[in-house]
Amino acid sequence: MSLPHWKGLLKWSLSKTDPDKKEEETRPMSEEDKKFLEGAMASLQNHEKEIANSVSEINRISKLFSNGAHDLTEEEIKILLGSLEMLQEHFEDHPSNSSSLIRLGLLDSFTLLLHSDDDEVLSATLSIISCAFSNNESILEEASKTKLLPNLIKLKDRLKDSDLEPKLISALSSSVRNCRRAEVVFITLDGLTYLKECLGRSNLKTRERAVLLLNHFLSLDRVGKLIVAKLDPYRIVKMLLPVDPVNNGIQFCELSSTLVSLLLQKHSDIFTREEVEDSVRRLDEELASLTSLGNSDYNNIVEILSRAKQF
Repeated sequence: MSLPHWKGLLKWSLSKTDPDKKEEETRPMSEEDKKFLEGAMASLQNHEKEIANSVSEINRISKLFSNGAHDLTEEEIKILLGSLEMLQEHFEDHPSNSSSLIRLGLLDSFTLLLHSDDDEVLSATLSIISCAFSNNESILEEASKTKLLPNLIKLKDRLKDSDLEPKLISALSSSVRNCRRAEVVFITLDGLTYLKECLGRSNLKTRERAVLLLNHFLSLDRVGKLIVAKLDPYRIVKMLLPVDPVNNGIQFCELSSTLVSLLLQKHSDIFTREEVEDSVRRLDEELASLTSLGNSDYNNIVEILSRAKQF
């Protein structure tokens, strides 16, 4: 439902009634104006009722998963999907309102819905988690104390190589970024190993989102040397080079080049001498290949890979 533009409505209303304005600067509210204002207020009230109903239905249906997986009826799926869609639109239009989901019991509901075997339900749940959690520190802190993050990571085997895997990584990213506690939980649950595995997926979106989240952890020094060594950084470099912008696109190649650069600049001491030499050789070959293409669109990739050698 499309709601009124409230700032515009307030300005319009004050032009009719503002006591600080001279009488000649205000205009009396006509019957048409009154009907418009009443309609706008009714629209708000109806929207609030619909949101409240959506929250109630999500909480009701999610409780069916209290003991694990549960087969929903077609009607329950229809109601649930409609409610999740409306709530996500509400959070997108009013991001600050997403902070209320803890008070409304939705954090527990989203956690339970991750047990669903229905792909549509999972897709909608992952989407709303990504939407509501992104950069919302109050939610992230509370969510990190629940089973939501472990339940997300448990989906990695089921969603492997599926169309939903990019959504899973997006939900994981929104659930850990900007929350140190959540980052620690993610690392403890071997989430970084999962991201490394995703670098070998055929789905470009999966690979791109995995690289982006790995860059987050490495750029902010969230990962110790022992954990990085366990990931086998040399293996990651070999997986990412050559970057192949023609087939993979510029954005993915810039992200991949950044990951290669972070690994070599921050953790070259983990590499053996032979691994360092081979990595430099691969970089030289890639730089020569990109330069020979003569495409200025690749200049940023070349710059990033050139910096990768400066360790």
